[in-house]
Amino acid sequence: MLTLGLEVRSNGVGYVERRDVGRRLAALRTRAGLTQQQLGERVGWMGSAISKIEKGTRGVHLDDAARLAEALGVSLAELVGAPEPAPGRPTGTDTALGELFDRLLTTWERDHELERIREENARLRIEQVESVQARERLLFQENLQRLLREPSPHAAGRRDEEAVSDGY
Repeated sequence: MLTLGLEVRSNGVGYVERRDVGRRLAALRTRAGLTQQQLGERVGWMGSAISKIEKGTRGVHLDDAARLAEALGVSLAELVGAPEPAPGRPTGTDTALGELFDRLLTTWERDHELERIREENARLRIEQVESVQARERLLFQENLQRLLREPSPHAAGRRDEEAVSDGY
């Protein structure tokens, strides 16, 4: 469950300051002419729960925020401080939830793309290391073949010694 007021700053999306939600809730509740107790009754809570949210000491799950918004007759976007939809677009909880879902989906896609890029970079680093190792093996093999083709100066000196000792 997504709780409004929990910090999710690693990707910059999904973060709503508890105190901001609390202040907006208090203002919207007052504008609707409701007490904390009355709003609590509308959503099936105690008035003390509304008080804690308004003070910023308690977070609000997204589904509970939607219930609060509905009880106050406002959109979820208005309650959490998200931008309202453009004129002509549908309003209400469904739109606000859709916009939040779109933001979360965009974040997931960005995280997915970053993971793909990390994997590609790791693959390229492995290929680079393998390429360096292959070049080193090739160079070693070429040097070994060259050494095997060329007579060794030490081996040539021994052949001369053997020829002298055999009487040639």
